[in-house]
Amino acid sequence: MSEQQLRAGVEQTYGVRILKMRQGDVGGKRAFIATAMNPGGDYNESFQVNVIAIDAATGKLIPGFRHRPSGLIENQSPSYRTGRQSRDSFRQGFSWR
Repeated sequence: MSEQQLRAGVEQTYGVRILKMRQGDVGGKRAFIATAMNPGGDYNESFQVNVIAIDAATGKLIPGFRHRPSGLIENQSPSYRTGRQSRDSFRQGFSWR
C-alpha cells in the first residue's frame, strides 16, 4: 500500500489526523511510523499525540507490545517502588515518599 492510502485509511478508521509519516522497520517488517493526533473536543484525550506503527503490506496497526523469539521483554522503565529509603532517614528528620 502507498503512504497516501495508509494515511487515509488510518485517519478514517480511527478518527485521527496524521501529522507526519516516515518509513521504518518494525520487527523485520516494512512499516510506516506515523505521528497521529486526536481531534479537538471537550474530552481528556483531545489533541493527544501518539506515535504508531503501521504495517506497510496490510495497513494494520502493529502493536507496541510484542513477544520476541526469546520470550517477553522486561519492562525497561525505572522502578519507583516505595519503601526503598534507608532506615536512618527517619532519624535525620525527613522521609522519602
